[in-house]
Amino acid sequence: MKDQSGPDSGIEFGRESRALLRRKMEKYQPDILCFNGKRAAGEFLGAATVRYGLQQATIGATRLFVAPSTSAAANGSWDPAWWQALADLLRSTMDATVDAPRKPVTILETERLVMRRLLPGDLDDLFALYRDPQIRRYFPEGTLTREETREELEWFLDGHPDRPELGLWATLHKETGRVVGRCGLLPWTIDQREEVEVAYLLAREYWGQGLGTEAARALVRHGVERLHLSRLICLIVPGNQASLGVARSIGMTFERELHDDPGRLLLYSMTAPRGPR
Repeated sequence: MKDQSGPDSGIEFGRESRALLRRKMEKYQPDILCFNGKRAAGEFLGAATVRYGLQQATIGATRLFVAPSTSAAANGSWDPAWWQALADLLRSTMDATVDAPRKPVTILETERLVMRRLLPGDLDDLFALYRDPQIRRYFPEGTLTREETREELEWFLDGHPDRPELGLWATLHKETGRVVGRCGLLPWTIDQREEVEVAYLLAREYWGQGLGTEAARALVRHGVERLHLSRLICLIVPGNQASLGVARSIGMTFERELHDDPGRLLLYSMTAPRGPR
């Protein structure tokens, strides 16, 4: 998958264009650097676009940085006309409209909740959660802006990009039909070990009703019975008593303390039980 636009043109490609782009662009054989949302790396690559003349565009939540060829980069023979032709080709293969409306994809249900894949229309509900300082009190990155929220939503539209069966999902209250949180299963690599985290976040007005535990139990059951995971973890900031209570209630026990860039984290874990819960 490869594409280019002018440095500031902000071209975005619909989902249906991607296979066509792959086929049509093969003859150009560009070198590609893909970047999927890490801010530090983005700043580095953003600087590289100026220093090395890389071109960039966006497909969904993925930014692509493209060079015409290694040899052209080495000898300085980059042809501006090549870039313009490439930009014209990409514009011609763009969808006439944005992606077709998505249908809700239900992942799991509990007595009071439904978890489904996120939809673009969930942005307002998700942002209401992510901008609330009380809800985000124990998140190392704190509250998020609307644009940061949009980036996360787009990142998880089709599940986690590397493991689509995992991800963060919109969590709806059955009685009201409202999006009241986002919960899910997240892949991590911790000390060279692949882990899957049980993640849960709910709107403040739904705290104290046992919904966090209900969601977490369902996530464990989904991970074990449907995804055949053998181990699950929770990553919790010290002092977050509510999350600690949920982790313990679903059978997790304290394993160790982690020290990373965001600070201290408590790792709770469980060996996935076998058979129905």
